[in-house]
Amino acid sequence: GCDAVLSLHGPVRPPPLQSLFCLLPESDPKHSRSVNYLAVQNLIDAVKDSETCKRIVRVTGKGESPTQIFTVLINMLGNMAKA
Repeated sequence: GCDAVLSLHGPVRPPPLQSLFCLLPESDPKHSRSVNYLAVQNLIDAVKDSETCKRIVRVTGKGESPTQIFTVLINMLGNMAKA
């Protein structure tokens, strides 16, 4: 068994016109809802069913510089939210 799961995924950026006019249906597996919400829900369900795995580590990012103000703020807020 394992005691943690790494969640290293993200949606593919849709073409600009498709994004602008919301042409990608939510049922499409490439839609952000499918990738970010449903995939994480599946991981949560799998961890609940596991006898040994008790932690999900979600890694996200777009390659921002670690010193950019947005990155610093997100890291500060995320740190405050950890149990």
